[in-house]
Amino acid sequence: MIVPRCRKALCVAVALVALAACTPNDDPDGDDAEVVVPSWVTEEPNGHVDRPAKGWFESGCNLPFDLVRRIKRGYYPERSPDLLFTSNIPTHYPNSHSGPWDYLSNVPLLLYGPGFIKEQGSADLDREVTVADMAPTYAELLGTPFPKDRAGRSLSSALVPAAERPTPPKLILTVVWDGGGMSALKAHPDSWPVLRKLTEKGTFFEGADTGSSPTITPAIHANIGTGTFPDQHGMPDIGIVENGVFGGSVADRSPAALKIKTFADIYDQRTDNQSKIGLFAFKSWHEAMIGLGAGVEGGDKDVAVLVDHKGGFFANEDLYTLPSYLHDVTGLDRLEEKVDRADGKVDGEWIGTGDFLSDQNLIRKTPAWVMYQTKIIKKLIEGEGFGQDEIPDLFFTNYKQIDEIGHQWSMYGKEMGNIIKYSDAELDVLVKYLDRTVGKNQWVMALTADHGPAPDVDADGGWTIRLLPFLDAMAANFGVTREEMEIDHRVGGSWTRVETLAQEGFTVEDMADFIIRYTIEDNANGNVPKGFRKRSDEPVYSAAWPASEMDRVYRCSKKRSRD
Repeated sequence: MIVPRCRKALCVAVALVALAACTPNDDPDGDDAEVVVPSWVTEEPNGHVDRPAKGWFESGCNLPFDLVRRIKRGYYPERSPDLLFTSNIPTHYPNSHSGPWDYLSNVPLLLYGPGFIKEQGSADLDREVTVADMAPTYAELLGTPFPKDRAGRSLSSALVPAAERPTPPKLILTVVWDGGGMSALKAHPDSWPVLRKLTEKGTFFEGADTGSSPTITPAIHANIGTGTFPDQHGMPDIGIVENGVFGGSVADRSPAALKIKTFADIYDQRTDNQSKIGLFAFKSWHEAMIGLGAGVEGGDKDVAVLVDHKGGFFANEDLYTLPSYLHDVTGLDRLEEKVDRADGKVDGEWIGTGDFLSDQNLIRKTPAWVMYQTKIIKKLIEGEGFGQDEIPDLFFTNYKQIDEIGHQWSMYGKEMGNIIKYSDAELDVLVKYLDRTVGKNQWVMALTADHGPAPDVDADGGWTIRLLPFLDAMAANFGVTREEMEIDHRVGGSWTRVETLAQEGFTVEDMADFIIRYTIEDNANGNVPKGFRKRSDEPVYSAAWPASEMDRVYRCSKKRSRD
């Protein structure tokens, strides 16, 4: 157990905070059964450790290279945390899907489009496939040069040879299932028959990857939109630090943090803004797929429609267009009734979820909104004339419900299986609609996800990390308060106050060494539940290092992976 070297009064205060911040697996009188690490952890090279490394550098070097590579790609020096760390899987923060592990990073990637996409089912390449490969693939389909300095590479093996596709597709539709990573799909294998059928008639990269970590919505949507990673596009997380001030990466309802143009920006200007670019999604985070619209020099006001917490539509109309006719779309109430009847009981509920169908703040999480969203997409495609002329168009959408349900019930519940089922059914609706309106063999659809769902830490045999007690304990160890130690934090990092650290006689390196020695017993403040007592000295974090040493840790991990 770590013994803080701190002022006595401060240590007492920190201990009281730690005791107050309880979580379900902190009950010392709970189940006597030992909590064991599940096989999916012990059998996979995912960085789980039973004992801490000798020092921070060794901890980073020992982390599997795939994980370190994702973290490096997700790091942007002026904006990302100064101190990086990874929890000791299956130990996790409650309700978080931010991290470099496979179950969060592995996502479906379907390309479908008769006449343009090969009918070859599951495909494996002799290289890594990431969502950053989507933009250069679109570029090849549309005959548009793609910047050579970006990480993404076209998935040419999925495309019908150019000589056999005499014209480009009139429309490319990108569908993102937010939170719908392969771990969610594998947990509910019978819930996506339409996607499975489409994979047989298109090309499906089951082993695709988000490419970077943290696996956070704005960062991964920017990967999709730009064809590269946060280390280049500059949007590493929901929150970023600029000039010592912590703020959001999405300002003024636009992806203002992007340092480079999206492919949609590039392509639109190549057509003199004659191409139609559109988005329908829930948050400004998703706008990173299309870019800044009129905010880019030479750009125009692309269609970008977002949804407020009560289901109303809005946009930043300085940058984007908000079609007024959307306010006249009706039918959500009838879809609510349809979902209510689907479970065999007309009781105003969706499979026993209480107020979800009747609460305006919750309806967006239900299957009723999944179907309603498709209705809105169809209205936009029809109203704006997407795919109706010889200049190819791009339309992007994010179905947010899988992620919302993952946060509410984790990946294992019946609610997750049900929401995947409804999301899957809408793919069939979209395919039939596009065949009717754009024309058969005239369009392409890509489907992917931005991350897997948040885990159920208790079900997975993990310790639930109490983040604030951990940070306060680290600060107390060095004789400062958390406010003196850091500007802000996220689940995998801390933006530190370097000058304060130096004045107190310690460094970011010292903080990293503290982190890798921090145990379950420490996080439980010595009050370890019975089920975890055999694991009380297990590290809460598998690795930690100063972000300034990112390149050195990366090189060491890469060399170790080859030895």
